[in-house]
Amino acid sequence: MSIEPVTPIRRLGSKAVDEDALRTIDLRALLELDLPPPDFVVEHLFPRRSLVLMSGDSGAGKTALIVHAGIAIVLEKPIGNRFEPVAGAKVLYVNAESDPSLISLSVKQALAGVDATAEALPWNRWEFVGDQGFADVCLTPGAAGDADKRRFEKKIATFRPDVIVFDTHRAIFQVDDRDNIQVSIGLNWLKILAIKFNCCIVVVHHQKKLSAGSNSTRERITGAAAFREIPGVVLSAVSDNGCPMTALNIDKTRFARDDVQTGKAFPVEATFEPPRRQPDGTYSVGSSAFAILAITEQAPEQTPGEARENRSAAHLVAIKAKLIHWAKQRSADQPFTKMMLEDPKSGLRAQAADVRKALDELIADGEIAVIAERPSRRGGNLHHLAELADFPDDN
Repeated sequence: MSIEPVTPIRRLGSKAVDEDALRTIDLRALLELDLPPPDFVVEHLFPRRSLVLMSGDSGAGKTALIVHAGIAIVLEKPIGNRFEPVAGAKVLYVNAESDPSLISLSVKQALAGVDATAEALPWNRWEFVGDQGFADVCLTPGAAGDADKRRFEKKIATFRPDVIVFDTHRAIFQVDDRDNIQVSIGLNWLKILAIKFNCCIVVVHHQKKLSAGSNSTRERITGAAAFREIPGVVLSAVSDNGCPMTALNIDKTRFARDDVQTGKAFPVEATFEPPRRQPDGTYSVGSSAFAILAITEQAPEQTPGEARENRSAAHLVAIKAKLIHWAKQRSADQPFTKMMLEDPKSGLRAQAADVRKALDELIADGEIAVIAERPSRRGGNLHHLAELADFPDDN
């Protein structure tokens, strides 16, 4: 005679309660629940108890932006002169791609970009985990990686950071980005950590090359669908094929507040000054800076004419950013042609009339000065631009 398994039963008052039963909330109790206000470490961008994905093209400046954000957080300065951090926050930065000396340079450049010195840093609120922090910051896939995860959890429990950055997912997790199951396991572990330690975890990831298909920044995220589905916030550093980022897109957010919601685009001026050789043979540190120029409003409904006008305005902003970047990086005696704006791998396609319009507006605003102009052999124009002509210093 077989014995059927007995379902555990406990008594609650006069009622018998099946402990294996699915617990539910009735509609009345559900409607009585209040939505708590979002708890941000950095307003709109980094919510506590949540996972954030930062994606972008190679060369867009993802690492520079993340380092800038970390330094701004501990200095209690707004990120990009726009997004305010909470006071007293700590940052743990994990990088498995760059040598610590390069991260040191990035921190020095970020300090220069926000007009701060190393002496101003609160030393106990920013820590780096890399070759000098752990012997190996990579997480071994599967059960073999449990010891690695325990090391991370022990560090988090000791340091108690408000923001943890993993740069990049591919370098740290050592899994196939296309394997949705493996990616989901890693991201869900990070999500559990964010909840357990009441912090925000940011994962840096790559984007696919521009293609003939969808070039939506969210759809261009490399690999598994889990990268788009699991994080509560998905950010994209928008750039023109290896040039500094020109916009920060909020491709997804579960924490929409005020006018910041999914689909919001923030035009960005990113400036990078590389180290330069000095007369005594040493090199300067250089600088990196990010400034939110304006907020692009996205109307819920647009007529075809309005949509074309908005696309044209955004296109003009991208051309201006490329022109300014070119002028800052090159000397005044080098010629410029519209072909410099175009690249088979780039999403930017510039008509001569658009380039002329963008250039004229920059000249009128005093941001770029034309030294000379002469016809080229092919009948076009070559514009000689000043390297720096009264560029506004937003930082």
